[in-house]
Amino acid sequence: DYLATRRAMDIVGISEKEQEAIFRAVASILYIGNIKFTKGKCDLKTLEDALCKRVMITLEEVIKRSLDPQSAVTSRDGLAKSVYSRLFDWLVNKINYSIGQDATSKFPIGVLLD
Repeated sequence: DYLATRRAMDIVGISEKEQEAIFRAVASILYIGNIKFTKGKCDLKTLEDALCKRVMITLEEVIKRSLDPQSAVTSRDGLAKSVYSRLFDWLVNKINYSIGQDATSKFPIGVLLD
């Protein structure tokens, strides 16, 4: 399946560099999905701020509130879905372009990947 996928990517004009970026993005999405949260166990500052805290900005101040583990899981899943959605949209646009689909067309061709 991997080699067939790579061949298909070659056929539609996805460069080797782009293919590697796609596989890195998919691996990152899978890795993000494996992050486990327990109360008080987010050690990395950047990860904590991005996934374990909710930030509210008012005119007077910035308020940071720690999320409970379930809310952090929801935040994690939202990040993974967002990255996957953007990757999927990019792939559809790339494939449409490679098969000659007009970028301004009102009827883009969607491709479902298995």
